[in-house]
Amino acid sequence: MATFVLEIGSEELPARFLAGEEAELAARFTAALQEASVEHGALRTMSTPRRAIVIIEDVNPVQQEREEEVAGPPVRVAFAADGKPTKALEGFARTNGVSVDDVYRITTEKGEYVAVRKRIGGAAVADLLAEICPAVITSLPFGKRMRWGSNTLAYARPLRWIVALLDDAVVPFTVGPVASGRETMGHRIHGHGPFSVAHANELLAVLADKGGLTPDAADRRKVIVEGVAFVTKHQKARRQGQQGGIFQKERAIDASNVMLICPKCGKATRVAHRKEEITREDGTKKTKTVRVCKRCKADID
Repeated sequence: MATFVLEIGSEELPARFLAGEEAELAARFTAALQEASVEHGALRTMSTPRRAIVIIEDVNPVQQEREEEVAGPPVRVAFAADGKPTKALEGFARTNGVSVDDVYRITTEKGEYVAVRKRIGGAAVADLLAEICPAVITSLPFGKRMRWGSNTLAYARPLRWIVALLDDAVVPFTVGPVASGRETMGHRIHGHGPFSVAHANELLAVLADKGGLTPDAADRRKVIVEGVAFVTKHQKARRQGQQGGIFQKERAIDASNVMLICPKCGKATRVAHRKEEITREDGTKKTKTVRVCKRCKADID
């Protein structure tokens, strides 16, 4: 069994779009895979403002095969008066990949017809996913859509990249101006990228370790709640805000950076970032990012 992962990368979506987008992706992929007779295990969706992710475990790489009865023309049309097959019957058999000898008669409410049994399925699931993915992406409903550049595709925000992997193989397709591949992007500040993803089950690790992201909203929520509890405990302050506010925050960010205690002024603070040029011993220069307390303006690092 294989693992499939899809990551739809775009410009930042409004936080209010994300929960609905996750639900639609789950529902539409479940329906499409069922219709295509693709066996699979658990299906998960997650998102940040710049990406939506679908992970499907235990995907059978070969489409399920089944036998199907296909009805053809009426018997009076399929056979001539002398009992010989007509061109209509020969064409029906040819279309279904069987011989005239495989045709049999069935009785329906409308009368007597000819029919055949044929096996369908057995296609490579990678080929089916290459058709399902663009269909699902372009059909996602959003409260507001936009077009960008000279593209005719309308989406919630401009698409920037698509990762589509079945195990270690790229599932090839195109949506608007963007072709699927294996390169993802990280956090704009903490790990911009691009980063190559070797295998479908490595995407989340690449985003967390290299991209500086917490892709799952539930994980971001946990870190935010724990961070708020830590700050209020050390500041001896009462936590302000309702759970709904925390929910909006978990959707509106890529990573789980929350307030911390500044070691200089001892107060809870958010951090700003300052670029600093450093000269090495060999005379070469490099740029370093320094975290700065927004309260006292002192360097935290």
